[in-house]
Amino acid sequence: MKQVSARRTRRAATAPPHRAPATSWILRLQRTAGNRAVRRLLQRDIAVHKGSQLTAAQLADVLKKNKNVPDWLKKGVGSSGGSLTAGRVAAPKDRILSFVDSFVAAFKAGNWDITTAKSKIVVGKDGKWRQIVTPDLGKDERIGFYMKTGPGQREFSESTLHSEDPEIIYGWTEPDTVTNKRDEKRGLVVIITEIDVTAADGRHKVFTPGPDEMAEAIVHEIGVHAGRIAQGRPDVHSDTDSSVRDVVNEIGGFFRPANDKGELDTSPLTKQIFAFVAGGKP
Repeated sequence: MKQVSARRTRRAATAPPHRAPATSWILRLQRTAGNRAVRRLLQRDIAVHKGSQLTAAQLADVLKKNKNVPDWLKKGVGSSGGSLTAGRVAAPKDRILSFVDSFVAAFKAGNWDITTAKSKIVVGKDGKWRQIVTPDLGKDERIGFYMKTGPGQREFSESTLHSEDPEIIYGWTEPDTVTNKRDEKRGLVVIITEIDVTAADGRHKVFTPGPDEMAEAIVHEIGVHAGRIAQGRPDVHSDTDSSVRDVVNEIGGFFRPANDKGELDTSPLTKQIFAFVAGGKP
């Protein structure tokens, strides 16, 4: 944290005692460090990356216009300028929902970005999957990290968001990311808007996540991952970690029904994609 010294002013000896208004420290910081520093200090939002294919208002509408998102959550989220915002999220008092605190924590952290992304799945003839998620960033912008290559020298190394599991990814969250055009470390939440699939026999089809997949992905990535990371709590999906599993099920339960065993069903689009890969016609 940078320490900012207050600007001193000389008063006349006869001037009455003066109490600085509550906003004066903000103005001093603004003059000294600029608008960007003030925004970082005061923001309670998640910035929408300039490369996103959906604006802040459109991302907010994904939640606000979805019939399965609870009204109390719809009222708590919105957009302002180029950011998603979260005000007071008043969950019902008759039900304990663990994800609410972590969901709000991501907005309060002030160091998260969100953007759209495209996913590409290729299933080999050996049945192995490879899925690559490409975030929508600025022109020629890529996420990665810098490696020191010598005294005063460094080189950017691109990172790839990929999975080799047979799964359908609707969102991805990466903390402390930098890009080849930005040194500052910021968390990145990506929401998939297009899934390009090539089956083992060469058939190809592009799938588009629907309103429920999109809405669940936004709440899930923010509430399960970004927020819990901001709180310093575990966020990795694990069969042995019930705390993460419980939060996942809380959110998923808004959008997907449970079977007789109490397990959430997979989404209709997930079933379609698996059927396509297996040789069916979704």
